[in-house]
This record gives sequence, C-alpha cells and structure tokens, in this order.
Amino acid sequence: MTSRRLIARSFLLAWVGDSLIFTLRSEAGEPGKAGRYPFVTAQELKKLIDSSATQDIVVVDTQPSEYFQEAHLPGAVNLPYADRIRTPVNLPRTKTLVLYCPCEQEEESTAMATKLEKLGYTRLKILQGGLPRWRELGYPTVGSTNGRAEKR
Repeated sequence: MTSRRLIARSFLLAWVGDSLIFTLRSEAGEPGKAGRYPFVTAQELKKLIDSSATQDIVVVDTQPSEYFQEAHLPGAVNLPYADRIRTPVNLPRTKTLVLYCPCEQEEESTAMATKLEKLGYTRLKILQGGLPRWRELGYPTVGSTNGRAEKR
C-alpha cells in the first residue's frame, strides 16, 4: 500500500508541477501573444521613427553599454539590464517607454519593464522580437566603429 501512495503522490506532484510550469509560461507571455505589457511591432516602431512621431515615446535599449555602442535603434537610450536598477532612473514618466533587448522572446525587456513598473512607471511597451526582429527586417541600426558613428 505504501508504493501505491508513493505512485499517487508522484503523479499528483507531476501534474501540479506541469500546471505550475504552464501557468508561469502563460504569465511570461508566449511569442506572438500579448503578455503583461503590450507589444509594438518593429514595423510600427519603424514608422514612428521615420515620421519623427516619437515625441511621446522613448525607445529604451536594455543591452550592456558596450553592445549598445556597437548597434542600437536610431534615437534609443541605453538602460542596461541588471538584477537591480540603480535609482534615480533618468527616464520620463510622462512618455511611453518602448523597451527592447537582444532577445527574440523579449525576456530582458519584459523583466526590465517589471522593474520599472515597481518604480512607478506605468506607460510601458515591448518591442516584439527585440533587436533580432528589427535586424531581420533589414531596418537600420546606429553604432560606432573605431569611435566613429555609423548607420548600418
């Protein structure tokens, strides 16, 4: 009878574990589905940048500063991803922050959005597909080579 209980408990634990994993995946957001923060597509953001209609948004790159210097979206500011954000954060609270990272699944930008939300930022969006999607579409980046700025 002890082995039946052990098997039953193992099954229950496995079932609860799978449900918990499914729930965590669902909350984090799956590719192509809106999670906690709304997505902005690369196409939508490119139109905003091209039309100079970016007065109400700030594009925020979460890459480490050395990678940001190599390549980033035109007009982006750098707020490197970290476990803890140093305060004060020099980003406006009255504009929508569009966060992106070098991740295809928006992991770092979503985590950064959560941290910024805890600091009182409420207007947060995520670039769907991040920097990889932007590059995949052949959109330009700004960076430096040998200390000179260049568009790619």
